[in-house]
Amino acid sequence: MASSTPHVILLQVNGLERPVFEKLANGAAIKPGHLLDSDGTDVVPHAVAKAAVVKMVAIEHGFRETAGTTVNIETAYPDNDTVLFIYPQTGDLVYMILKSGENVAAGAALEAATGGELQAFTDGFVIGHAEAAVNAAGAAARIKVRIG
Repeated sequence: MASSTPHVILLQVNGLERPVFEKLANGAAIKPGHLLDSDGTDVVPHAVAKAAVVKMVAIEHGFRETAGTTVNIETAYPDNDTVLFIYPQTGDLVYMILKSGENVAAGAALEAATGGELQAFTDGFVIGHAEAAVNAAGAAARIKVRIG
């Protein structure tokens, strides 16, 4: 039986394929699905909640060896590793991370949180909308985000 849990970050594109870019991780462990920021040379998880951002999302490394049953989307890029990422476009469906303590309904607007994660929109910059309801009350959780 096929898994109902996605094992890739870019689930659907609006139009053509998205080119994949790469930069080195700077200091922090970056997980596929993290919203990223660049210092010009390297990438780090986006650190400023509610900020207007260039939408950059880390994706899984398709050829990375994983330990045991850990899937590629749960394997973090270590410091100084080459991080693969995309610039998702409006209408793309991306499997990102909702920060711990959040509980959002389907269609809820989402904004940047800290650590490369997302949170429910308050007064920041809308990254996209939740494709389905997700309860991350106890721990950060994966969320399908329709980029806006």
